[in-house]
Amino acid sequence: MEPTDAEAMAPPRRWARRALLTWVSTWVLAVSTQVGVGLALDVTWVDPVLTMWLVVLAAALCAVLSAVVVVRAFRSGSGETAMLGSFLMGISVLPVAHGLLIPGALYGANDGVLATAQLAVPVSAVALVPLVLPAGFARSLARRWRLAVPAHLSIVFGLAAAVLMWPDLVPAAPTGSPAAVTVAAVSLLVCFGLSVRHLRLSLLSGAGAPLVLSTGLALVGSAPLLFVVGEMYSVAFWLAHALDVTGVLLAAA
Repeated sequence: MEPTDAEAMAPPRRWARRALLTWVSTWVLAVSTQVGVGLALDVTWVDPVLTMWLVVLAAALCAVLSAVVVVRAFRSGSGETAMLGSFLMGISVLPVAHGLLIPGALYGANDGVLATAQLAVPVSAVALVPLVLPAGFARSLARRWRLAVPAHLSIVFGLAAAVLMWPDLVPAAPTGSPAAVTVAAVSLLVCFGLSVRHLRLSLLSGAGAPLVLSTGLALVGSAPLLFVVGEMYSVAFWLAHALDVTGVLLAAA
């Protein structure tokens, strides 16, 4: 006996409900936890050398996996995946510089340690510009993605190298300042928009991979709220790094 149309549609509908619930729950939990911890807990744990190693190694792992995404995209000719990989590379490479700049390890007090973290998502988001432009411009840029992606990565690596050479090159926005709030808001909105894009793909296709990527972006987007409610070495500081690393690993998986 052939299944009715309603029966045929039931599994996708169940998948859609579960996927949407997972996505919403991840965003709500990540944002509320980052903000709540930042507001409620002022306990700090300070160990500059260990912090440097933890951050650098974790960010380097994320960078390697993101590079794999880019290489595979070039081999398969997938421009959008290459742009996503370039974005992930940016939010991994700049945190490597952030880790190396931890005061008390290899460097003294400097602005770069915070500036590299604050700039990570905004600078990396340049790779995604073709995805949000009007169709005509987007198609024109998309056809040149094999040039655009290396150009973007050159900017990312160039900025990271410049800040490592001149640690106070880019001034950092103090936590909670209007500039820091703006950076956090822009970072969250970029990740939210990209997350919604891949959630829609998951809902339309019933595939799990875009949902995993989408939830990973929720974690990445929540981490910059540290610039609004957290301080160096606070619980919120460590949580932001955990969210960021986990998010990139999920997105690059």
